[in-house]
Amino acid sequence: MRKKGTEEEEKMRLINAIKILRQNDLFINVPIVYIPENDPGTSRSHSASYLHGIPDVIVMQECSGRKYGVPKTDIITFDMHTMLYNILFDNRIYFYDRVKSLCFEPKEMCKEVIDQCKAFVWDVKPPRGDYGKTRAKLTGKRGGKQDDLLVTLMMIPFWRRVFLESDFHNYQKFKMIHLRKYLIEKNSFIGM
Repeated sequence: MRKKGTEEEEKMRLINAIKILRQNDLFINVPIVYIPENDPGTSRSHSASYLHGIPDVIVMQECSGRKYGVPKTDIITFDMHTMLYNILFDNRIYFYDRVKSLCFEPKEMCKEVIDQCKAFVWDVKPPRGDYGKTRAKLTGKRGGKQDDLLVTLMMIPFWRRVFLESDFHNYQKFKMIHLRKYLIEKNSFIGM
């Protein structure tokens, strides 16, 4: 895994990732929905400013007060996990063999996802004191392991559904712009 860099390095990594994606003919004009994780008590609004002015890109705003980013609570993690595993078991997911990564080669990435899936388990903590509750959460961060790649993969179908079903005006505007572009392109193609 790569180490977190300075804010400027993180900005360049994000912009370069979009450039790499756009170099593929399949993704030149595809709208991009950026889904930054926003742990409680942290601020991800700076990542939205990195993408300001880049065409066909929107940042999700699901945190309280419509702050940029998406929350990652224990309940949401469980829901994301359930949705991903249902998709995997139903064979409704496809791993693109020409994927580009700043951290992994494609085969390494698939192996890492599998390893992180195997390590993603319930972490059960006993109650604190006589009146405490047993706490349990899903995590892959036990024994010094990471779960970032798996959590990223879990976020995609979950937050995609939230984005598509949301009536938040910024999302609606973005969806309408790209629907119009799609219909114009489709009609141009049909007219040829």
